[in-house]
Amino acid sequence: MKHTSTKRIGFLTVLALFWLALAQSASAQVSVTLAWDPSPDVVAGYNVYVGTASGVYGSPINNHLSTTITLTLNGGQTYYFVVTAYDAAGVESLPSNQATFVPPPPVTNAPPVAPTPLTIANTGQLLVSAAAVSNGTCVLQTSSNLTSWKSVTIGQTGQPLNYLTPLPGMPVWHYYRALWVSGPANNASIASALSVNNFSPEIVGFVTLNVAASGYTALANPFVTPNNTLAALLPSMPEGTLLQKYATGSGYTTNTFSGGVWADGSATLNPGEAGFLYNTARTNVLITFAGTILQSTVTNDIPAGYSLVSPMIPLPGAISTFPARNGDQIQFYENKVWSTYTYRGGRWSLSGPTYSPIVFSPGRAFFNSRKSAGVWTQSY
Repeated sequence: MKHTSTKRIGFLTVLALFWLALAQSASAQVSVTLAWDPSPDVVAGYNVYVGTASGVYGSPINNHLSTTITLTLNGGQTYYFVVTAYDAAGVESLPSNQATFVPPPPVTNAPPVAPTPLTIANTGQLLVSAAAVSNGTCVLQTSSNLTSWKSVTIGQTGQPLNYLTPLPGMPVWHYYRALWVSGPANNASIASALSVNNFSPEIVGFVTLNVAASGYTALANPFVTPNNTLAALLPSMPEGTLLQKYATGSGYTTNTFSGGVWADGSATLNPGEAGFLYNTARTNVLITFAGTILQSTVTNDIPAGYSLVSPMIPLPGAISTFPARNGDQIQFYENKVWSTYTYRGGRWSLSGPTYSPIVFSPGRAFFNSRKSAGVWTQSY
């Protein structure tokens, strides 16, 4: 390189590294991001030089006026970088300090470890747990829609996972899955586990609802739990609370919470089963369901006539997959108001021909009136 300008270049650093291959090899590639402080002088742009020996570089890479660049390089070797600034005449400054990328040691892809079951429990806090796996590390991920996931904690290698999170103070829902990696968790071991979907078979989660002061709430148990009885699911409710279950053709059965217990505590709310709750005290009460989500594809038979319905997989916006024909109606009760939607031309209308989107959150239920039976199929 020929340098005849006194223009200066800021300090060069290797800003970020991201492995594009699961193991280091001659054919693996690595993406390296470089960043430097802008020159304090007026410049027309920057040139980036890359080499595999210190002080020996290839042809310049024109990066214009950007002060970051991401380069995709062959893995398995050390790289050296410098940056120069150039003026409008193309005259370059002296080079920056030399930055170095040293590849990590080779990673041998170990066979995947066998996942242990993932569980969740409401103990006043929400406890997500998984038993230890020898030489395995649990990476716990969370989602609110069963599609987009992010990691929330990484356990200790060879140790059980116990993740505590406070009970939420507002209506909300979150789901959890466990990715098990071989050995310590790092970019390569996580990528290897993801490539074979080495997740625990269970997805667990919680849904918190507000049993509104307005009185009535149509709700449903969205999970498989060790005990689906009312005594276990709703152990503490305001005195006089009523839970009404509706059976098509038979009408309502009513259960009352009195003296700290349900009249029939053995009555159940199975996954996807709904009830119409009347909070006679008309006070705001948060209740939390926690358990395991039904797996893969599930179906829910919807009878003809009038019924109380909820999805069997607690997906936000699940109403979009609900089977309907022109003239079918659904009703929601929110904020002391009944809202009736009619299905017309492939969409739900609140009144007349006006389309009104339905905001439907997990743990809720609705009344359905239809002319013919249907099957609600859900999957994720």
